[in-house]
Amino acid sequence: DAAPRRGEGAGPRDNEGTGMSSPAAAGNRKKRSRENHAEEGADVDVSELRSYIQKEETTLRSSSHEVLNKELIERIEVTKALVEKTCAQPNFAAALEAGVVSEVRRELTACFR
Repeated sequence: DAAPRRGEGAGPRDNEGTGMSSPAAAGNRKKRSRENHAEEGADVDVSELRSYIQKEETTLRSSSHEVLNKELIERIEVTKALVEKTCAQPNFAAALEAGVVSEVRRELTACFR
């Protein structure tokens, strides 16, 4: 009966191999203070980072305009072709039978995604 019961023991080695440590062992560790990190970061120059981010933002803005313009041009061309097909139909029933109505619906759905 000399073996220690659960919860009783020699200290930090009680939980050896379990990945856990006792509160006594945890208390011995040095804690990081926020003051030390604030003082270290006070002298950091971020002007290079800011100029890089501004350059990337400018590039992104110009490329997004390019993409939007390409998509708008595609939509305009498709719409022009659909207008011609629609105007060639004598009435709605004829446009429905010819499949023009479904093409218009498909294009409208593509525009609003």
